[in-house]
This record gives sequence, structure tokens and C-alpha cells, in this order.
Amino acid sequence: MEHGRTISQEDLTILENIVLLNSRNSFISSENLKLIIMQYIKSDNIAQANKFINQCLNLYGNTKYGESLKKFKEELNARTRKKQVYDLFKKGLSTAQIAGELKMLEVDIINMVRSFDRNGGPGGRD
Repeated sequence: MEHGRTISQEDLTILENIVLLNSRNSFISSENLKLIIMQYIKSDNIAQANKFINQCLNLYGNTKYGESLKKFKEELNARTRKKQVYDLFKKGLSTAQIAGELKMLEVDIINMVRSFDRNGGPGGRD
């Protein structure tokens, strides 16, 4: 697999099953876990990425992969939150309305909106 290329959905499902069904497999590494998660994110399948992380945390949370998985989950949650803010902002809601709806501080919303302006959206250069 070359860096930056997309894995087909079928291959991604196979990789996921290898990780989830064969805990003694030498395929399991932080890099491969991240590869699967990032492919789900690339295909805008955040729910599946979250489900995969939760399943992995149940299986490997107390292993050397636990910390990496927790970081992946935090990153995914931050990306999801940022996308929610972006979507609501594009719908025309004010920063105060977004803060109320997402139960966040308005100052955090303002900072995100500023980064959208600089970077062209939630997935920009930040």
C-alpha cells in the first residue's frame, strides 16, 4: 500500500476483521490501526471509525495499543466536533447559537471559525 492511496471498502472490511477476530495476529500495530481508522475518516465514515476504535479498545485497551487507541479516539472526537461546528456555521448559525447547541464555550467556537477562515474549512491545514 502506497502512502496516500485509498483502500477499497472491501479490503478495509477484511483488514478490520483481521484485527478484530485474530488478536494474536502480527498484523496488529499502532500504524495499522491508524491506517484503518484514517481510511474510514477519508471515506467520511466517521461512525464506522468510531465503532472500530471502540471495538479495539474493548479488545486491546489494556495492551500496548491502548494509549494509541485512546489518542485516536480523542482525535476522532475533535475532528467530529470541528465538522459539527463547521456545518452549523455554514448553515448560518451564530457562534453563540452553535455554542448552545453543541454545549461548548463560545470562545472555542470563535477560534474554530477563525481557523476555518484561514484554512478553508474543518479539514484545512490545522
